Amino acid sequence: MMNTSFKPSRPRLQRQSSWKSTFSMLDANKSGFIDASDLKASLKSLGQPSSDEHISKLLEAEGLVYDENNCSIDCDTFLRINGSSENEEEKPLNKATLLDVFRTIDLDASEYITAAKLHHFLSNIGMFLSDDEISQLLRMYDTNGSGRITFDSFIEIVADLGFPIDRDSLIDTSNVEVLVETEPKEEEKVETLIVEDEKIISLSSIVDENLRLALAPFDKKGNGSIDLREVKEAAKGKIHPKLHWSENRPRGGLSDYIHSVDHIAILVSDVAKSAQFYRNIIGLEQVRRPNFDSHGAWFTMGNIELHLIKGNPVVHQGDDLVVGHISLNAVNIGCVLEKLRLMNVPFRKNTSVPAGKDAGSMNTNKNNDMMSNKIVTQFFIRDPDGYYLEVCNCDEILEEYCLGGKEDLAGYEEGIQPLSLATASTTLNLMQRWVEKLHAEKNEWSELFKKAKETDGSIKEISALINCTRAEKVDETLLATMMDRRSIYGDVCQNEEEVDMEEIILASGNDARVAEVIIKLREKFRGYTIFRPPAVFNADGTKYMPSVIIRQNKD
Repeated sequence: MMNTSFKPSRPRLQRQSSWKSTFSMLDANKSGFIDASDLKASLKSLGQPSSDEHISKLLEAEGLVYDENNCSIDCDTFLRINGSSENEEEKPLNKATLLDVFRTIDLDASEYITAAKLHHFLSNIGMFLSDDEISQLLRMYDTNGSGRITFDSFIEIVADLGFPIDRDSLIDTSNVEVLVETEPKEEEKVETLIVEDEKIISLSSIVDENLRLALAPFDKKGNGSIDLREVKEAAKGKIHPKLHWSENRPRGGLSDYIHSVDHIAILVSDVAKSAQFYRNIIGLEQVRRPNFDSHGAWFTMGNIELHLIKGNPVVHQGDDLVVGHISLNAVNIGCVLEKLRLMNVPFRKNTSVPAGKDAGSMNTNKNNDMMSNKIVTQFFIRDPDGYYLEVCNCDEILEEYCLGGKEDLAGYEEGIQPLSLATASTTLNLMQRWVEKLHAEKNEWSELFKKAKETDGSIKEISALINCTRAEKVDETLLATMMDRRSIYGDVCQNEEEVDMEEIILASGNDARVAEVIIKLREKFRGYTIFRPPAVFNADGTKYMPSVIIRQNKD
């Protein structure tokens, strides 16, 4: 936990300015009002229901009437909804509200927030930060050195960013019981209405087996039913069931026009040699190709094509599996292993992708079971030019996790209701304040980076630069946690050798955040970042650690 106490709310003028900034963020067309399209877009960005019926209920709860054609929430009304009016005290956030906000950011219900989740969430709401900025957001409040923010740490973040906290609710957990569902979920009620309108049909009602299988991809909720409107649009070529755009997410760019991937093209040195590999080893079917270029070959991969073009191959040269690749889903992945060995095809196996949100440990390099069910099975094969192909069971293991509803994930609690308008606004305002704090500290970091360049880069001089108080004895739990993080590709802890990590933690006074600052300043002094690729299994089951990757820093 942080060594800061709960902080009171920001002064009223500063608080109002913060909420006005959120209002401006929601008012996308800068009309001075939040209209129906603004509300729908913001709710979609938070993964919330955005139907007219749902928005009507949200506004009704605030004493407002919803009219899709004439919806306009001015700034004063928005401030009132969020308890930030000029003469109004900001209402403290209780545990139930804090949980709602935390769960909105915790995209896979794993009960912690990571840098990747922050990046995903911020991108959804239109806030785009660099990798370094995302890491710094997390580093501000990572008090136990895990690289993760738990709900307890999240409460401290909310308080530190100036929100008043109802501390009594944190002690009395009975308040959370309001989350227990007492009536059907809204999406179920809406679906019932649609069924009555004969727009939804059950797959089991389709007698023809081939037709039933063909329409199965439209069962997006996994409940055995399909929306006939989507089938109709797909028949017109307007949408494609494999595009995977969730209904409750705003679309961007060319998404209204692009419906599928057509092909992947690679440059090969010898088309005939490569074609033999893709036909005889991978098992792809060659298809007709228009009459152009003297050499070339096209193969179908079911949903997309692979095009071979004669030219200079561009392939990965290292001994790691952090590579660009084509991934092929397989059934009976154990049989794939047997077949590769039978054909004497060289391959290696990745160890780093968990089978879902977590493999049970941050350090996947500790896994010595080549076919462990805690990680996705991925066999990497190289074609004649050295391009990588991955044969995996991703479809079987990860499709529901990556593309399914959050309510279907392990750890998701039954009875969780959609956010209120105030809680949705609080979520956005919280992220704005968090990012504002990051930007406010940029000048301080820039000065530290300059001063770090003037040292000899040693742990002693860097820790003296930031006035550390050295600990007499290392915190073994913190040391073990940060050592585990050295296995996570791209983690800041990968910049340090094992022999230096204990000294850094001692120099930091056993403070995880200070230890990370020391590591970051030493990285800036060196002028390069170290990446340690995950362990790899050879075909015979032996495991090895690939060479480190050194990337020169631009600044």
